[in-house]
Amino acid sequence: MEACLAADAPPVPDEINTVTVSRMLTGSRAIPVALLRDRRFVFANPAFRSLFRAGTDIIGMPLMKVIATQGRAAMSEALSDPSGTAVTFRGRAVRLDGTSFDVEFFLARETLDGVPTTCVFGEDVTWRQISERHLSDLAYTDPLTGLPNRALALDRLRDAVVEARSGGSALAVLMADVDGLKRANDTYGHQAGDVVLQVTAQRLLGCVRERDTLARLGGDEFCIVLPRVSHERDAEMVAARLVEAARQPILINGQEICVGVSVGIALFPKSGTTLDEMIAAADAALYQAKRGGRNRFVLASAQGPCPVASSPLIMWTSANDLGIAIMDKQHRQLADHLNDLAAALRRGDDPSIISNMLTTMFSCTRHHFECEERLMDEFRFAGATAHRESHARLLDDLENFSARCDTRSLTLTTRFLQEWLLRHIDSADRGLAVALKSHGIR
Repeated sequence: MEACLAADAPPVPDEINTVTVSRMLTGSRAIPVALLRDRRFVFANPAFRSLFRAGTDIIGMPLMKVIATQGRAAMSEALSDPSGTAVTFRGRAVRLDGTSFDVEFFLARETLDGVPTTCVFGEDVTWRQISERHLSDLAYTDPLTGLPNRALALDRLRDAVVEARSGGSALAVLMADVDGLKRANDTYGHQAGDVVLQVTAQRLLGCVRERDTLARLGGDEFCIVLPRVSHERDAEMVAARLVEAARQPILINGQEICVGVSVGIALFPKSGTTLDEMIAAADAALYQAKRGGRNRFVLASAQGPCPVASSPLIMWTSANDLGIAIMDKQHRQLADHLNDLAAALRRGDDPSIISNMLTTMFSCTRHHFECEERLMDEFRFAGATAHRESHARLLDDLENFSARCDTRSLTLTTRFLQEWLLRHIDSADRGLAVALKSHGIR
C-alpha cells in the first residue's frame, strides 16, 4: 500500500509518517480503497466494502463481476492498457445485493512486495451524474415555458441543415413573434404576460410533430424547426395552425387576453443552405408578416439567401432617447458595448476576448440598473417592483447567454442581444421616464 501511495509523488517531508497515512486509508470508512491482483480483490477497506454493501466475501471476487454489462468492455480495455499508466473509469457498478449505481474508479498499477498490484480508489457518483444531467437539462431548457431554449434550437437546426445537405431532404425554419404581448404586459402586468407566454407556448407545441422542435429564443420570440417536410405547403399548413392557435383568447383572472403570432417561413435550399442564411430568411419573412398586418404568416421570397447583416447592431437615434439625461447616456453606452460585441462576433475574435467583453457588458448593465433603481426609490415610482423584476430577468438572461455564448450563429446571437436591450428601453424604461419627468427630472 505504501508503494501505491508513494508512486510518482513528490518527496515526502520527514514529519509525515507514510505508515500512518497508509493505516488511515486502509482503515478508512470515508475513502473507498481496494487492491487487485490478477483482477481479483485481495483487499478492500471498510469504505470500499460499504460502497458495495459487502463484507469480506468480496475478497477473491473478480473485479469484472461488480461492473455492469454495459461497462465491462471499457473496464477490460482500461485494465489491458499496456502503458501501465493510471486510468479513470466511470460506468455502472453492481453491488452484492444486486442494486446498481454510477461509479468512478481511479486505478493505479504498482508493485507491492514484488507482486504486480492494482490500487483502486472508488466513488459513488450517482448523485453527481443526476446533478450533471439536471444542469444539462437546465442549460437547454427555457425556464418559463419548459420548451427548448436558444442553445438547443441552434443544435437542432444545425443537425437538420446537415441532414438536408447530405440527404437532399426538405427543411423548413419558422420564426414566430407573439403579437400583442407588450399590450398585455402594460395592461395586466408582467405576471399575466408570463402566463400568456406559457399558454401560447403550449398551444404552439400542439401544432407541431413530435420530431419537430419548438424553442423559445427569448422574450416573445419562438423558432420552429421542421425537418424532412415534403413540400412548402406542409410548412405553410403548420404556420397556419400556429396563427390560428395563438389567436384564441386566454382567460386570466376573469379577463380575456387576446394575442396572436406573426410567422416567417424559410425553406432549404430555396431560402438558404446555411444555418445563418435560413435564420436570416425566416427573420426577413417574419418582419414582412408584421408589417403586413400581423397575425399572419409569410413565406420567404425566392430571391436567394438573405445576407447576414454587417451594419452596426443598433443604430442609435434620438428616437431611442427617453429625455432623462443619465438614462439616455447609459443606454447609449450599453448600445455601444453591444455594437462592439457584435463586431467581435462577426470577426470571429478569440473566445477569451468575447468573454471579457461579455463580463464588461454584464458589469455595465448591473451598474445601470442600480442607477435606475435608486431613482425609482428616490421618487417612489409606483411600478418599481415590476421594474426590478424585469431587471433581474434581464441580468439572468445576459448571464445565461454569457455562459453559453454560441458564436456559430451570428444572426441569432446578435438578434438576441438587440432585442434584449431595445425591448426593455421601449417598454419598462419609457414608463419610468414619464414618471421621472412628472417630478421635473430631465
